[in-house]
Amino acid sequence: MNGLLTRVRAVFVGRQTGRAGVLAIVALTLASKAIGFLREMLIAYFFGATALVDAFVVANNIYGLTVGIIGNAFSVAGTPLLVEKFVKDGHPAQQSAFFAFLRFALTSALLLSLVLAIAAPGIVFLLAPRFSPETHWLSVKLLWAMLPMALGMVGLSLAGTYLNARRRFGLDKLGDISVNLVAIGFLFSAPLIGIYSLAVGWSLGYFLAACVLLGPLVWRWAWWKGRLWTPEIKEFITLTAPMLVAYGASQVNTIVDRAFASSLDPGSIAALGYGWRLALIPTVLAQAVSTVQLTRASEMAAARDIKRLKSSVREILLKGAAVMIPVSVALVWLARPLVQMVFQRGAFDASATDKTSLALVCYGFGLFPQFAVLTLAASLRGMKDMKTPVIAGVIAVAVNIILNALLVRPFGIAGLAASTSAAAAMCAGIMGAMLWQR
Repeated sequence: MNGLLTRVRAVFVGRQTGRAGVLAIVALTLASKAIGFLREMLIAYFFGATALVDAFVVANNIYGLTVGIIGNAFSVAGTPLLVEKFVKDGHPAQQSAFFAFLRFALTSALLLSLVLAIAAPGIVFLLAPRFSPETHWLSVKLLWAMLPMALGMVGLSLAGTYLNARRRFGLDKLGDISVNLVAIGFLFSAPLIGIYSLAVGWSLGYFLAACVLLGPLVWRWAWWKGRLWTPEIKEFITLTAPMLVAYGASQVNTIVDRAFASSLDPGSIAALGYGWRLALIPTVLAQAVSTVQLTRASEMAAARDIKRLKSSVREILLKGAAVMIPVSVALVWLARPLVQMVFQRGAFDASATDKTSLALVCYGFGLFPQFAVLTLAASLRGMKDMKTPVIAGVIAVAVNIILNALLVRPFGIAGLAASTSAAAAMCAGIMGAMLWQR
């Protein structure tokens, strides 16, 4: 028993090596995905692939494209900065930089929430111009109901950034599990408040998870005291400016898909979302590897060991191909029975299964490119190179938009999903070529 407790404590508290970190993240992410799929099954049961889910997906994507950019910026650019602070100046300097990040991020989230509250109708129309008036206003109301999620998303990202920089990878993933558990609990109020049960549960889940992870890190310190503009924030902004474009480009891929899908049959946006969530299951490994690789690459770059960094990337990609390509074939082959097993019940009928399985097949071809994109981007950003992912991301978005326009009419949902996979392959190829030229 003592040995088991020691191992559990090591996962959640101790500093972890690369392999131990990957294993911890994979295990906890799989647990989160399992709970997340229970959430998706409940959503499918209560709401199916309908305009209600379309409205929620658009509202949620707006947060991903706006507030999510702030959180992702700190996760990506903040990690190498915090690692460098620790390597050069020790833990007190690292903690001081983290508090500066926290003040700046929460202030930005509050201001952005105000903008979203005022501009919600226009933003929803911009992202889903073909929505019916009823679906449009439902999406606006859902966006308003989810405003507290802004602070939660940013706070959760900041906590994860600090914990990952300290090589405490396990604790970060507990936040995702907490979000899903709260969302599931609120879904059971769907018979009373409808789709608002999903919006409120999702928003409150992020907020509570952020409080749980941030609390132990800040409760003993007057973190709110200090300047809003510090040298750490100035360096962060310098790194983040191009990185924000890259993140925005990746979100635009999703937004463009949704905009084109809004011109198809009702429920098409929901079907794309369900298919994408199933396709994300095998990418748990990619997410774990990229999280650890960002910290490792930051350490190697701080030590100026670029040769070792490139060698680690080569090894990761070879091992990733050996795993992801066979998994991709299996996912494409088993797409329909998988969708039937997971979703086809309640309001999720055979027509929804047809749409979702078709999207899943086309997303399945992009599994290894997605793995390569995450690994290469983490490695480049660990070197404080934020420009290369921007270049690759913008080109990939352009390819995605062109392919969407060409394929949506003849192939519908399949054309949209295939465009996303092709764009990922293009992005990986560009980043790989640029990294190997160093």
